[in-house]
Amino acid sequence: MTNTIRVGFFAKYLLLSLSGLIFFTGCNKDDPPRLTNLNNNVIGVLGHRGAGVAFYITYPINTLASIKVAIEEMGADGVEIDAQLSKDNQLMLYHDEELETITSCSGMINSHIKDELSHCLISSAFFNAPFTDYHLATLEEVFERYTNHSPSPVCYIDAKPNYDTANFQSYYAYNLVFSQTMIALISKYSAQENTLLSSTDVDMLQQLKLLSPTLKLIVDIPDFNTAFQQASSLGLFGMTINYANISREQIEQAHAQNLRVILWGVDTKDACRDAARLFPDYVETDNVLYMISLSK
Repeated sequence: MTNTIRVGFFAKYLLLSLSGLIFFTGCNKDDPPRLTNLNNNVIGVLGHRGAGVAFYITYPINTLASIKVAIEEMGADGVEIDAQLSKDNQLMLYHDEELETITSCSGMINSHIKDELSHCLISSAFFNAPFTDYHLATLEEVFERYTNHSPSPVCYIDAKPNYDTANFQSYYAYNLVFSQTMIALISKYSAQENTLLSSTDVDMLQQLKLLSPTLKLIVDIPDFNTAFQQASSLGLFGMTINYANISREQIEQAHAQNLRVILWGVDTKDACRDAARLFPDYVETDNVLYMISLSK
């Protein structure tokens, strides 16, 4: 992207930055709120599946193009992406269980080897990119691109518990190979400091922690009390929850136990403002630029 486009991209949101300043300093002139969290008192902004999932987003989710725009053009602190294991034990970026939902292929990620998956086209019918072909990417491509990037972006990975029973006899077997593959890749790129691993499946988190106790693991459970109990008892890095299902007091409770809180479901400007008022550590958002204007 040229300098002219980049300047225009950010000039469009100059007023948003001013509104963010007013948000944090003008709510109460006598006693303005002071942002405090476990992320150096800054809300980390993570693009949802790359640059976000919204009708105006041009780039299909979980693609390198979307990730690049979020980090290199929008200035996000990192991205949330989804990872699944291929038949030949490669970590692929994909959200859904079935490939046919948004690609030209069928079956599951675990039903195909990486070379086959790399030729799967993401359907332009779901995104505003009718004249561009987008392919499935690997997690390694993301790590490789940002190995020497400054500052190092946060790679927040949602580990998907989807597997083909023809390739694994049990979920435990899938979890073990997934965990070994993920840990090996993180180690290869020395990416542990900036990698967060999330899952809805506690068994997967336990397997990851057993193999690598210092991983930054996040439990994804919709109820705060359950998430708090699981994260505390397992000694996890934190929890992720919909911004509408948690209060600032509950986030403070999590922080008191040294648990980070990542909020999701933050798509509209109203949602961004509501999420920012909760003082989380990270926000996973579809409105990256507006959230940045509120969080810095």
